[in-house]
Amino acid sequence: MENQNYVSPDGVLYNKDKTTIICYPAGKKGNNYKIPDGVTEIGSIAFSRCSSLTSVTIPNSVTSIGSGAFNGCTSLTRVTIPNSVTKIGWNAFSGCTSLTSITIPNSVISIDWYAFMGCTSLKSITIPNSVTSIGKNAFGYYYDNGYKKINNLKIYCYSSTAGEQYAKDNGFDYMLIDKFAHAKVNGAKLGGRAADALKINWTKNASADGYIVEMYQNGKWARVGKITNNSTTTFRKAGLKASTVYKFRVKAYKMCGTTAFYSAYSATVAARTNPSVMTGAKLGGRAADALRINWTKNASADGYIVEMYQGNKWVRVGKVTNNSTTTFRKAGLKASKVYKFRVRAYKMSGKTALYGNFSATVTARTNPSIMKGVKIAGKAKDALRVNWTKNASAQGYIVEMYKGRKWVRVAKITNGNTTTFRKAGLAKNTTYKFRVRAYHMSGKTALYGNYGSVSGKTAVK
Repeated sequence: MENQNYVSPDGVLYNKDKTTIICYPAGKKGNNYKIPDGVTEIGSIAFSRCSSLTSVTIPNSVTSIGSGAFNGCTSLTRVTIPNSVTKIGWNAFSGCTSLTSITIPNSVISIDWYAFMGCTSLKSITIPNSVTSIGKNAFGYYYDNGYKKINNLKIYCYSSTAGEQYAKDNGFDYMLIDKFAHAKVNGAKLGGRAADALKINWTKNASADGYIVEMYQNGKWARVGKITNNSTTTFRKAGLKASTVYKFRVKAYKMCGTTAFYSAYSATVAARTNPSVMTGAKLGGRAADALRINWTKNASADGYIVEMYQGNKWVRVGKVTNNSTTTFRKAGLKASKVYKFRVRAYKMSGKTALYGNFSATVTARTNPSIMKGVKIAGKAKDALRVNWTKNASAQGYIVEMYKGRKWVRVAKITNGNTTTFRKAGLAKNTTYKFRVRAYHMSGKTALYGNYGSVSGKTAVK
């Protein structure tokens, strides 16, 4: 005959309409149990002495946990009390020696006597400000020829509540959640910057477990970092765009079991990244007294700084204030000398100039100087001699003669000290044009100076 008062699916006893769980057999196999939705009450001693259970899932339909409901569940390590429970009964979790932390939901109003007594592994408990009544030795005690306190228990509670009063009356270490929540992170500031990254620093929060870093992007704040050590007070956000302003804020967090409590946010840190590194730097042209440096336009820049290496150090030689201007000519240089240049972008952030990394170094030699003193030094009916002043910047000279409507090389002199050349095989009583230029080898490349010219006529006889 069908029982008119009880049902027992899978051997677990419920009242007829399954709103109250009455008894879970102590010897039932299995480590986990999920109480079905619709149950509103966990009856007195319903799970008492179920030593094999490690986890019980309580649905949010439950409003009351009866006296001794989980008494002596020595293997129970985790239980989540839903935000529907209003009362935790006498001895409800007493003797749950494997339970390490518990969070009481905001719905609970009263915690009865000895509710968590004998939970010797319990290190922390969170009590919301909804709780107005906490019974004698509700937690933090065990019995061994008298009631004794559990070492190292910490209570997380709110100011001027039953939780704080219980902690004070019983001498337990406690932290006020609301005080932590209102204690914002201090000292937030820019710690460093690059073209693609910003570093944020802040002051250590001694009561925190770690920090959450957020960045403002796409019209909202988004978490970009979680730091799990409260001694780490810096965070570097990479992958950013050059010369772009970003905003950051930091909050501390404190874990109580699986629940995180957060402090107020730090002040917002707004900072701009540096311009990007310069690319495409190269020699754009040269003369005997000047070198021209070109580079690729940097879209993240307001302008550019050009430096030259001299006197064993880098010295600024040019500031270009238009980022579309990608060339600079340095005049006043010595002929046939090697110079080094580098370029970096700058971006103004208010009154502060932010600089990108330097380009690759451009090393280049100026041309030899213009030839001087070129003249006809001797003549015959079939020859002319051309002389010139020695060019200290030259390794040698090129002599050209104009014939057939073009200039033709007639000599290469590889000694810079030789300052004369005789061109034979000429027609008598005829005018000829000559020009001379210096050269200097830069590696395998010949660099040439400007010409010096002269005209002369061979002798009649």
